[in-house]
Amino acid sequence: MKGKQVANQLSRKGVIVNYTGPDISAGWFAIECPYCGDDPGAHLAVNEENGGWHCWRCNEKGPAEKLLSKFGIETKFIPGDGIHEMSAIEAVMGPSYFGPTPEQLMNINSMQFAQDFDAEFTHVVHNVISYKEGFQKYEVEKTPEVPDVVIEYLASRGLDDLFLLENLDVHYTDHGPMAFRVIFPISYRGDIVNYIARDITGRAKARYKVCRDDIALMPLSALLWAYDPLLNYPPEILYICEGIFDAFSFGLTRATCTFKSFLSPLQALLLNNINAGEYRIVYDKGAMEEAVKAGQRLSVICDNVSVWTLEEGIEDPGSVENPEDHIRMVCQF
Repeated sequence: MKGKQVANQLSRKGVIVNYTGPDISAGWFAIECPYCGDDPGAHLAVNEENGGWHCWRCNEKGPAEKLLSKFGIETKFIPGDGIHEMSAIEAVMGPSYFGPTPEQLMNINSMQFAQDFDAEFTHVVHNVISYKEGFQKYEVEKTPEVPDVVIEYLASRGLDDLFLLENLDVHYTDHGPMAFRVIFPISYRGDIVNYIARDITGRAKARYKVCRDDIALMPLSALLWAYDPLLNYPPEILYICEGIFDAFSFGLTRATCTFKSFLSPLQALLLNNINAGEYRIVYDKGAMEEAVKAGQRLSVICDNVSVWTLEEGIEDPGSVENPEDHIRMVCQF
């Protein structure tokens, strides 16, 4: 844990954090030592880089987690451990948040989700690719050809079918409630738990449709696009966007999306889990206010968080090639 995170957590507890003083060196801050019973002065120094600390009076020292635990603060995120998860969520959203943890959101009726997906997309005229073998023990029928209209649409968005076939498990259907849409499965720790579908005709009232909440194993507000590969291979710079095609523009291995402009506390936890070197929030130009709020929220538990905007004349990062060449920093936390 970094020193900035420690300082934020301590401040929320009402602890006075001192960055200047006669005995405070550059790169450190000082607080009253909770271990010095007879003289709890500001003798305890915390390193801003790594969160390590040492009291020069009582000689107590240790990692950031030990100090925070002394103040009754637990921040380590352990999947499946509701106490630690909720403490970390509170660090992002405050103690008034009483929502479920990611693991608690997994709908026990997974068979219903599999059957619903099977009913909608198995017997379609064209499938782009089958689901990965073993998903809920269901296999989606695949056909040898991809319709030209899908290839043309994906190409217009800067994506080729081979890339998608090998990496994204994209589907397509030409009938039912998701007709004429490409369907992107969304995974969490190896399981496909939701999906989002994008209209390819340009004539639909709703460009995107999502799986019904009563069927999805987890809601989009508790998920990130490409979370699993990013968790396994954290990028030095992670771009956080609103939509899937925005993330595609930055690259599959270094971008994710929140599916809308609001960053939920559970999504903030997932971003923290990825452990990227730097987090850059790049929303559409019309969502700058929400981007700044997302940056403020994420910076409570992550270091190196910044918000970026697009050049004049560009409204959407998904509308240009190499969008990282067309952005500038707005603020850094």
